[in-house]
Amino acid sequence: MKRYYYLLVVVCMFLLSISSPKAGFIEDGVPICTVPGIQSHSLIAECPGGGAIIVWLDESVTGGAIFAQKIDDFGRFQWPVSDVRVTASTSPQSDAAIIPDGSGGVFVTWQHDDDIYAQHLDAGGTPLWTEDGVPVCVIGGVQSHPDLCPGSDDGIIVCWEDDRSGGEGVYAQRLYGNGMPAWVAGGVALDTGDAGYYRSCICRDGQGGAIIAWEDSEIWAQRVRADGTLAWAAGGHFLWDNEFNHMMRGIEYDNRFGAIIFWEARTNFEAYVVARQHVDSTGTSRYGLKQSSWTEKPFNFFPCIVVRDDGGFILAYYEGLYGRVGSYEKDGGLLWMSNICGEGDIYNLCAATDSKKGVHLIWVDNRDGWKAYTQHIDSLGTRTWSTLGIPLAENSIRQSYPGICPDGVGGAIMAWTDYREGVDNADIYAGAIDCLGEPVATLLSGFDIRADISEVIVSWSLSMIDADAVFEARRCLKDGGSFVPMHGQVECNGMEFSFTDRSCKPGEIYSYRVLYSIDGISSLLFETDEVIIPCADMYLYQNIPNPFNPSTSITFSIPERHHVRITIHDVTGRLVAVVFDAVADAGESLVHWNGRDAGGNHVVSGIYFYRLVAGKNSITKKMTLLR
Repeated sequence: MKRYYYLLVVVCMFLLSISSPKAGFIEDGVPICTVPGIQSHSLIAECPGGGAIIVWLDESVTGGAIFAQKIDDFGRFQWPVSDVRVTASTSPQSDAAIIPDGSGGVFVTWQHDDDIYAQHLDAGGTPLWTEDGVPVCVIGGVQSHPDLCPGSDDGIIVCWEDDRSGGEGVYAQRLYGNGMPAWVAGGVALDTGDAGYYRSCICRDGQGGAIIAWEDSEIWAQRVRADGTLAWAAGGHFLWDNEFNHMMRGIEYDNRFGAIIFWEARTNFEAYVVARQHVDSTGTSRYGLKQSSWTEKPFNFFPCIVVRDDGGFILAYYEGLYGRVGSYEKDGGLLWMSNICGEGDIYNLCAATDSKKGVHLIWVDNRDGWKAYTQHIDSLGTRTWSTLGIPLAENSIRQSYPGICPDGVGGAIMAWTDYREGVDNADIYAGAIDCLGEPVATLLSGFDIRADISEVIVSWSLSMIDADAVFEARRCLKDGGSFVPMHGQVECNGMEFSFTDRSCKPGEIYSYRVLYSIDGISSLLFETDEVIIPCADMYLYQNIPNPFNPSTSITFSIPERHHVRITIHDVTGRLVAVVFDAVADAGESLVHWNGRDAGGNHVVSGIYFYRLVAGKNSITKKMTLLR
C-alpha cells in the first residue's frame, strides 16, 4: 500500500481587517514561522485532546528572542498569527526548555542573559506571570542550561548549572502556580563541586518533588522533595566514573517514583556506548550498570527513551551507521531489538509514545544532505513504515532540531527547523502523521470569509476530495444559540468552493461552519471566526422571495426616524405603485407588495424596480415577478 505524509501548512486569511490563520495538511508543508533570518532550536509539547505548542529561538532578534505558537489537531493556529513572545524583555535569551501544563498551555524556562527565568502561557497564549517572566535565579555568576519538570501546586521545578561558587554546580528551584519561589532564594544546592563542567536534567518524582541527574567528571543523581530538602545523601547518588569522557543525555520518570537515567559513555579511546541506570525513590540502583545492546559497533550516540505505563521502556540510539531501538522490561531485561533505518548517520534522535507500547521516532541523517525522517516501531519491534523511514520534506535542502510529541490518538506531531530558503534563512515547520503513516484526517488547505453590507462570502480550498462529498453551510448569530443550516448552493471551481449568504443584516455578528458528508456521515470541515456585518447610513435589502408570485416582502433600514417612501417602477421607469409613504422609526422596517398597481390590478410578469427614498438619499434594487 502506498503511504503518504502530509505536513501542517499555516495559511493566513483575512476577515475584514482581522487575520484569520488556518491550516491544512499538504505534502512537504509550509512554515509555522518565516520571518527573515534564523529561527532555530524548535521544541514541541503536546496538548490535552490533540494539537501541540511549538517554541523556538528567533536569532534575527538582537541577543535572541523566544517565541511560541499553538496548533490544534487540524493544524490551525490557536494563538495570534504574529506568534506569542514568551518574554517582553530585550535581554539575550537562549537554551529554552518546555513542558505542557496539562491544561492546554505551556511552561517555559530559559537562560536570560546570565540568569534563569520562567514563564507560564495559558491555553490562549496569555502570559500568566509577569510579561518579562519570573526570575528563577538571578544571583551572581552565570546560570545556564535550565531544565524543568512538573511540581506540586500547579507549578514547576527548574534545575540549572551555576558557577556562583567559582566552580560549576547544580541548583534547583520550585515555583508555585503563581510563579513565586517555594524554596530558598537562589535555589537549593545539589552539588557545588569544582569539577569544572556540568550538564543537568530533571524529571518529576511522583510526590511533588524531582529527581535530577548531572555530569561532571562522573555521573550523579539526587532527589529533592517538594519542601526543598534532599532525599538522598549529600552530594548525590553515584552512577558512573571512568577515565574517559561521557555526556548526560536525559532522564525519564519511571511511573514508580523513580527514574531511568541515560548518557553516552566512552569506554576506551575509540568506543562509545549508551549507558543507563534505573534509580528508585530511595536512591538505590535497581540493576547493575547496563550498556546498550549491540555494542560491538564502535559508536553509540543520541539516546532517547519512552517509558511505558508498566515501568518498562523503549530505548533508541544511533549505532555505527544505523539506528537501533530496543524494548526493555522494568528490570532492564531486553524484550526485542530492531533497526530504525538502513541508511545515513543518525543525529538528533527523538521519540514519542504511540499509546500502544510502540514508539514514533524522528531524526536527521546525512543520506541526502541532512534531512529529517520519521519512523514507527510497533509493540513487537516491527517497522510499520518504509525501512528507510518517511522524509518530512523531500524538497527542502536541510532540516535540524527535530522534535516530536504524541497527538493523543496514536499518531504524532513533529516540529523542526527548515532551511529550504537557504542556510541563512531558517524557518520553523510542523507536521503530523497517524499511527499508520497515513494523512491526518483533514482535506482542508485553507479558508476565507469576507463580508460587506449585503452579503457574506465563505470560501475554502481542499487538497483532495471524494467524488461523493456533499457540503453544508451553517450560520450562528452571536449569542443566538446553535448553528442553523443555510439555504443556497455551494459553488465549485475545481478544488475551490464558496457559499454566499445574502440574508445577513447590517450590524449583526455571525460565525459560520462548513460540514462535509460522505455516504451520509457528516464531519466538521472548519468553523470561521466571528464576522461583523458593516452598517450603512441607509440600506435596502433584496426582496424575499425573488422571483415571486403573487407577493413579496421588502426590508429597509434607516439610521434615524425619518419620512420614507417606497415605490415600484417598471423597466421604463413608470411608477406602478406606492408601497410605503410614511414616517419610519430608526432601524429595520418591513413592507409588502402584492403585485398590483395603484388601481388594484395585477401587473404582468417581468422585471420591476423598487426604490427607497428618505430625504435626499435613495436606493434602487431589481426584482422579478413570475405569474
